[in-house]
Parts: sequence; structure tokens; C-alpha cells
Amino acid sequence: MKNRISPLFVIMFSTLLLFGCSSSNTTYVGKRNWIGIMAQSSLTTGDISYISNQFLVSNGLDEEFIQNPEQVIKQLAKEIEKPSGEYLTPNDNIRDVLGVLIDLCMYQALNTVEDGRIKYWISCSYYSFMYMFDKKVTPDPLPTYSLGTVAALRYYNISTAEVFSYIKEDTDTSFYSKPELSSILNKIQFSAPKSNLLWKIDTFKEFVISYDYLPSKFKSHSFNPGIGVPVIGLKDFTKKTDTSDKEMLINITYPFTFLINYNFDSAENIINATPEIFDNFNDEYTTINSLKIPLAKDFTIVLAELMNTEKKIDGINFMFNADKMGDLQGLFILSPFNPDKIPVVLTHGLFSEPRTWATMLNTLLNNRFIRQNYQFWIYAYPTGLPIVASSNHFRTSLLEVWEKYDPKKNNKKFSQTVLIGHSMGGLITRLAIQRSEGTKFANNLMKIMTTKTLDEMDLTQEEKETIEDYLVFESLPFVKRAIMISTPHRGSDNALTWYSKAGIYLTSLPKKITDKTSVIAKKLLNKKVDNDKFDFNEKITGISNLSPKNMFLVKSNDLKFKDNVTIHTIAGNNKEEGKTGGTDGVVPYWSSHLDIAESEYIVKSGHSAHQNQKAIREVIRILKEHIKNNEN
Repeated sequence: MKNRISPLFVIMFSTLLLFGCSSSNTTYVGKRNWIGIMAQSSLTTGDISYISNQFLVSNGLDEEFIQNPEQVIKQLAKEIEKPSGEYLTPNDNIRDVLGVLIDLCMYQALNTVEDGRIKYWISCSYYSFMYMFDKKVTPDPLPTYSLGTVAALRYYNISTAEVFSYIKEDTDTSFYSKPELSSILNKIQFSAPKSNLLWKIDTFKEFVISYDYLPSKFKSHSFNPGIGVPVIGLKDFTKKTDTSDKEMLINITYPFTFLINYNFDSAENIINATPEIFDNFNDEYTTINSLKIPLAKDFTIVLAELMNTEKKIDGINFMFNADKMGDLQGLFILSPFNPDKIPVVLTHGLFSEPRTWATMLNTLLNNRFIRQNYQFWIYAYPTGLPIVASSNHFRTSLLEVWEKYDPKKNNKKFSQTVLIGHSMGGLITRLAIQRSEGTKFANNLMKIMTTKTLDEMDLTQEEKETIEDYLVFESLPFVKRAIMISTPHRGSDNALTWYSKAGIYLTSLPKKITDKTSVIAKKLLNKKVDNDKFDFNEKITGISNLSPKNMFLVKSNDLKFKDNVTIHTIAGNNKEEGKTGGTDGVVPYWSSHLDIAESEYIVKSGHSAHQNQKAIREVIRILKEHIKNNEN
């Protein structure tokens, strides 16, 4: 009997031959790798995305793209702008094809020699913008935070950054000359920029694009995602500008956000484009086709550049030789004056400089509420000067700025000014909200040294006026709140050490001060001071002013404070948070404490408590409270 093959067996065998086992046509990658593969794109890895590749394969364009990528990109672009039905049907989502086109444009830009890249960069920028904002692409608006929109936004930002670099750095062309660029299909014609910056964009010496860098010396990165290119304009340092006077220094780093707004109703083969430039300190959003979009910002890179440029201010060098600081002494503003924001003035301590505030500013500027309500100024000064001289210059600087920006004395925001001082800067802050009550303070000091009042002393009119310039003062009328951090109100024993005495000896005071005060000092030395209570050194410096026995420091604590000013103190304890009676290693609690303070916050920290994140959070709390109280 012959063996017969079952028909069922034949069917099963044939199926196995045709398809093999089910696992032979799949490759196990795992869930995480699957996500990684799907996330790959020309933007992230330099290769076209998985989705773009599948599109090319399914439309028979994969081989052609390898041979002639520009031709394929042009075909897709034409299909987007004038659909023929070859790759798109009426039921297709045009944005799907746009997503592929954007990816291919960036891929080709990365793989084309430099001279030919710009047409792909500008095309990627334009089609990304179309993906997000052209209402004709799809009748229904795309959700602002859909995955597709987020991806298109990233393509747009990076490609627009490359366009900015090409125009401003590679060709050194002015945006005001209305340049023209060629995309893969059209001419892109730029109109004059729309900008609210203090200076025209062409006045900057060079630019830093934040997308090229990550911070290296900051614990956190204050980056605000959104549309556009965060750019820092750099200028050579200048003190004389059209918005400053002799006491106001405009900073040389100016952050702004750059974007290109494309007009979809342009003439055939011509795309009208408008560069738009937004001040990072004043603008939070832009509106495009009725959509309110947050602007991309990077304040950490701004502060990093600020730290680099302000190396001109050498705190240690200038402490020993104040004359070298020259015109650099004064107020640095991070942005042009805004009458709708409250000024916050930061003052550094001994041996220090403006860069010491980078950590705090990095956190404050990343807080939208703080950024929208406050503007930040930094006072820089040579810390070797006697505190009385620094505080005098500080008051004068702020009074002149007040006169310039609020001449009618009716700006409600300026009248809510907040002062923040660290260490010696806290003493300067305190003196700014105290008053001498005419010559009372001066007379108290004179009696200690000579047993005579100012009027009873044998002084020329010029000598008397010199003393009054320093020792007769009013509190700043526009200051409503002060925060003093690690401040030695009653001095520090560190000022009594041999190395502090060496610092006093090495400190060179400006001639304009010594010429006026040397004769006065000799007259005041006629009577020896009781050394058990006070020390008195003919050479008065910032260091000697910090002695717990310094006459000026001790008696300044008796000065009356300005009415209606709110005071806060923040102190460091190098062993335990919240514990009174300790020390930060430089300033003990008995020196930093003020009975008059509305709040006192003690962090576990060394002397640099102003860089402690918990202390910075306390500053944010106080600034928010300040807004709330003023609203009430």
C-alpha cells in the first residue's frame, strides 16, 4: 500500500516554507531600545528618523534619496506647497509629510558642504514654522504641546539659530539691510527687524548662541523652553551710553530671543520673513496666528558670560588698590530700566565682586514671577575703602538713578526698591536705610575722639564739609525692604588677626580721599581713644571697619532706621540649621542678629550664605511677600 501525503500536511509545510517561524521576521530590541529608535532623527543623531525612512521606502523614494537627496526634498516641498496627489491624497495629514520634509532638510544641511547648507537650514526653519502655525495645512489647529509640535519647535529653533549664525557671523550682514536667502524652492526676503531692545542688533560686537553651550559651574540650569533662539549680544565695556549717567553702568551682556516670523500669504516663489527680537527681561511670550507662545530663554548662559566679562572687576586687586577700579565702581544693570518693575540692588562683601551673585541670580531669574516683577542691579565697589566712603557712594549712585528715572518721584515701583547685601555689603545696605539725624552721629564720634562737637572743633569750612559729606546723611526714601545676609553688624574677630592687620597695611586708599582726610585725621588724633572700648587706627580701611571695637561700626548700630522699611536677616551656622548662637566661620550670630528684623532665617552654611539654595528660597519668599504687601 502506497503512502499518501495528507493535504493538511502539505498546507502546513508550505506555510512554513513561505513564512518560516514567527520569530524569524522580528528582532527583539526591548521597550527602552524601541523608544530610543523611534526618537532618533537628524536633530538628535544626525541620521534621518525611523518614520522618515519608512515614508521613503513606502513611496519608493529610498534609493532615489541616496542618489539625489536634493531632488527628493524638492519633490516633497512641491507636494506640500502645490499638492499633485503623487504623495498626498485629500485624506492624508499634510503635517505627516511636513514632518518628514523637515527631518530631511536638517539631515541634508548636516551633510552638505558649508556654502550649500544655508538653503537647507532656512528651508527647515520655514517648514517647521509652517508645521506649527500655518492654518491652511490642516483645518483643525494642532494642540500646542502635541509630540509633533514639540518636535517641530526643536527643529525650528536649531535651524533658525543656524540662519542667525550665517547672517550675523558667516556673512556679517545687517538684518536692517533686508537680506535675501534662497530656500530649496523659494526666495526668503527679510524685512527690517521688529525689536524692543535698547540697542540695534548690529551694534553688538559679537554674539553667543545659548544652544551651543551648557553651563559647567552652576548647580542648576535656568533654561526656559519655548520658541526662538536665546542669544547674548556682547559689547565692549562702556560707561557713557544714552541711558546711563556717571553712576549707572550698562552691562555688556544683553540677552534676547531671536525668531523668524514667516508670512504664508506671500507672493508665489517669494516668502516674506520678519526677524523678531525680544528682550529676555521684559518679554515672556509672543503671539503667532493668535497662539500665545512662550519665548525660549537661557539665563544661566547669560550669567556665565556675565562672569566672564566681569573678570575686569578683580575684587581682591581692587580691594588693595581702589584707584585701579576707577570708573568700574557703580551700579551694573542687567537690563535697561523698566518703570514697571521693582529695582532690587545687590551689594557684595569684602574681597568680592559682582560675580558672587551669579548663583542667586541664576535661581531668581528662572522664577517667572520674580522675573516679571523685579529688575536687578549690582553695586560694585573697591572693598578696601572705608565703609563710610562706600556707603556714601552707594547712596549717591542710587539717588542719581532715582533722579534720572523718576524725576517726578511718583513711580510706584521705584518707591518699592529692595536692597540685598552680603557681609560688608549688608553694612552698606543697613546704612542706606538709616539716618544720621543731622550732625548727631558726627558729633557722637567727635566727642569720643576729642570730647568736642563738630562745631567746637578747630576745623576749616572745607574740613567740616568733608566730615559732613560722609557722616551726615538721610536714609534712601524709595527703599521699602532690605535683606542682610551674613552681615557683621557688630564686627568680626577675624578683623583682629595678623593677616587682617597685614591687609590694612597693604591697602592703598585713593588720593582724592587721603588728600581730604589726612589733615583731619591728625587733628582727631590729638586725644588718645580708650583702647579698652574702641580701637582707632589712623589708617581707616574697609578691613579695619570690621573690627568689633571699631568706633564707626559700633556707633552706627545706634542710628535710627528709616520709617516704614521692612528688614530681614539671613545668617549662616556652619554646624546646624536654625540654631542661634553659632557662627558661619567669619560672622558670629551675635554680630549678624538684629532685633528690629521682621524675620531671621538661619541656614547651615559657611560665610557664603547668599549662595546657599535654602537662603535663596528665603529671598524668593521675601520678594513674593513684598509684592503681596504692596498690592494690599
